Amino acid sequence: MDSIQSPQQTSTEASPEQDPRRGLLAFFALLSVITLSLGGWLTSLGFGPWYDELLKPPFQPPGWVFSPAWTTLFTLLAIATWRVARQGEVARLALWVYSAQLVFNVLWSLFFFTLHQPAWALVDIAILNGLVVMTVGIIKPHPGEEAKRIIEVGLDGVTSEIVNNPAEEPFEKKFTGNP
Repeated sequence: MDSIQSPQQTSTEASPEQDPRRGLLAFFALLSVITLSLGGWLTSLGFGPWYDELLKPPFQPPGWVFSPAWTTLFTLLAIATWRVARQGEVARLALWVYSAQLVFNVLWSLFFFTLHQPAWALVDIAILNGLVVMTVGIIKPHPGEEAKRIIEVGLDGVTSEIVNNPAEEPFEKKFTGNP
């Protein structure tokens, strides 16, 4: 009886236990852990007097928020990437763009925190925003899913811009028009 296939299962379909794509979730989770670890390490190298003296935006959350926020974000990105990877032809391009996003995420930490180059970090954010928009165009997610990512990347861009020009007008005057 075990050799009889249901009408929904053909001989070319793998059972869930044999599906090679199941290992992809672990692979994407590993990529997220590597990206988080490398980015966190590069970020930690930049803390100290340089970072303490930076003009920070008033909406910057407390430091303890970043670890759980980034961990949650990268966990969700790993799951979303795994879901896209199972979609056939669109997956190849989407995965290349996603890989580039991971690289540019790490580069932002390198540029901003480790090398103390906010201008380079701002260029990185512009590229990263372009990659996020490309991803949205490729996979066409449910409304709001990638919008959250674009907002997060955009806030990094605003932070890079503010830090890049600390001698200019104060944040409140520059961005709100208030003296």
